[in-house]
Parts: sequence; C-alpha cells; structure tokens
Amino acid sequence: MLGAAYTLLKKGHIRTDFFYNNWSPQRQGKTDTIMYVLFYFPGILFFLIAGWDYAAHSWTTFERTSLSPWRPIIYPFKTVIPVTAFLLLVQGVSELIKSIHAWKRGEWVLNLELLGILMLLILLAVIFVGFPISFHPVPRGHRLRVHRPGGDGLRPDGHPDVRMMQEEVLAAVPCSSSWGTSSRGRT
Repeated sequence: MLGAAYTLLKKGHIRTDFFYNNWSPQRQGKTDTIMYVLFYFPGILFFLIAGWDYAAHSWTTFERTSLSPWRPIIYPFKTVIPVTAFLLLVQGVSELIKSIHAWKRGEWVLNLELLGILMLLILLAVIFVGFPISFHPVPRGHRLRVHRPGGDGLRPDGHPDVRMMQEEVLAAVPCSSSWGTSSRGRT
C-alpha cells in the first residue's frame, strides 16, 4: 500500500488511454484537474478519515489477532492505511498542480525538481505546523472524559461522562491539554 503514491507519480495506475493519449496536453490537463477535484480528493479524504479512525481504534485497544495462538499485534499494520492515504493526498496535490499547469499552458511540466521541492516544503509545513493531537499514555486509575462525535460529553443525567481507566491506554489528546490533579482528584 505504501507504494501507491509512487505508482501515481510514475503514472502506473489504471487509466483509459484509448481517448486520452490522442488529446492535446491542454485537454488532458483540464480533464485531469476536473477528475482530481471531483473524484480523487473526496475519495482519498474519505479513505484518510476512515483509515485514521480504524487505526486509532486499533491503537487504543492494542488490537491483536485471534487467528494465531501467539496473538501478534496488528495495530502497526493498520496504521499503514492512513499513512498511505496521506501520501496519496500529498502526491495528488502534486498531480493536480501539474494538471493545472498543463491546462493553462498547454504543456506538461518537465521540471520535476522544482515540483519536488514544492511538495517537500508542503510536507515540512504539515510536519512542523503539525496536527493538534498527540498520543499520551493514560495511567491506570486516571479518569478520562469521554467525548463522542456530535455529543456534549455529558451523561443523560447531566453529569460529565468520565470513565475510570482500568488499565493503561494510549489516548489521543489535544496538544494543549495536560494531565494533572484537580480539587476532586485526578483528571
């Protein structure tokens, strides 16, 4: 899966070349731009979000397979899904830039070094600006407030939905959060 973005760079994915090869670079660029915006990016964003949830759940439960007596861990393998989606998203931005250039200028980009530098800068910006989430171990005995998508974090009786950790877990928390104690005990 990790080679999918490289395959996209080398134009190795399936494409209907019957008509496409006979078109001018301007028409190819216009078609590619429209297809990337309408189909590629929505699909890859869905793949990224779904894969992130899938991998995060696997990490928080330290998922193991029950198909083998030694029960090997599988959460690192499930992490490949969102990583692949992210790499495809970055390469898709590169392909979109090349398609827009071909559409507007009528020629495909030949200076790949400049485009590579641009993509590296985008990747570095994402890394250093970062995602506002980090993973921290939550020790046994700490209370963890439960937030569900679309929920307010409250139980039906109006009290906060707080769960006592029975074992140490890895939780995704905002970087601005910190673990500490309150007047009522640990939070």
